Amino acid sequence: MLDIELLKKYAFIEPLLGIVAILSWSSMVAITRKLSEEIGTVIAASYQCLGAGFLGLFVILLYEKNIDSLLKIPVAHLLYCGLPFIIYMISFFLAMGLSKTREHTISIALINYLWPSLTLLFSVLFFGRYCNNLIILIVGIVLAFLGAYFAVAYDSDESYFYETIHKFLKHFKGNPISILLAFISAISWAIYTNMNNKLGISNGIFAIPIFFLIAGLILLVSKQFLSKVELKLSFIAILYLLYAIAVPNLLAYVAWTISTQNDKFIIVTIFSFFLPLISTMISCIYFNKKFTVDLIRSCVLILLGTVICNYAVPR
Repeated sequence: MLDIELLKKYAFIEPLLGIVAILSWSSMVAITRKLSEEIGTVIAASYQCLGAGFLGLFVILLYEKNIDSLLKIPVAHLLYCGLPFIIYMISFFLAMGLSKTREHTISIALINYLWPSLTLLFSVLFFGRYCNNLIILIVGIVLAFLGAYFAVAYDSDESYFYETIHKFLKHFKGNPISILLAFISAISWAIYTNMNNKLGISNGIFAIPIFFLIAGLILLVSKQFLSKVELKLSFIAILYLLYAIAVPNLLAYVAWTISTQNDKFIIVTIFSFFLPLISTMISCIYFNKKFTVDLIRSCVLILLGTVICNYAVPR
């Protein structure tokens, strides 16, 4: 039997699982984009979600021998954690796949990484967490959003600040849906993280396969209206899909859910500060793109903004 309470007896387990989740997510942008190119954006997203959902259910049945753990999941968790989780999955996958170029995918992904600072902001505004200094918190949020601004204004060439305004407007007009979806994903994941911490339900991880399946089914149905791409599932695409299902999807989200169910989740949030930098570097290396001044500036500003937010919101 999968004993979640046993894991909680060891203080280092939950933060460690959070770190595993973050490292797994670092490859998410590159893998998602590659799969979108191979088999289409919507079908790649739906297959990842459905695959993670069915694999998760299989693991639960393997360890639990029955579906009692699924039946005991509180309705409150299914509703208040399930809705933002599903919205996040759909908006993130579509944002990455619908970006016009790989460069845009890398830059737009940085908008999604506003979620650590938004998690701290929402924890203060809506979940009653104490804030040392609201002004400092606002400064951190502004810096993080400034990093997202530079990400949208990203270009393969280095640029001065005054040049970024034109580039921002140009890239926003070229990728409005992807940019808005990336922002929605950041908001929804910040809400999920706070709700999961607020409810603190030990068997909440058993709901993750259900969330994945619902997201996958929504995407699969929407494919009939959003995408007419003919499916061509090559051997390479299958390998990418299997990795995406098992590691950055199922493993990472289960690990993250366990790691955020008590006050130690702030420690995990601190480590997540480096996710934009690690993920962007991996994506640039994988796609053989330059890690430019614009991208570095975006990563640093988002990182700095989140650090300042964390300073304003004590553990």
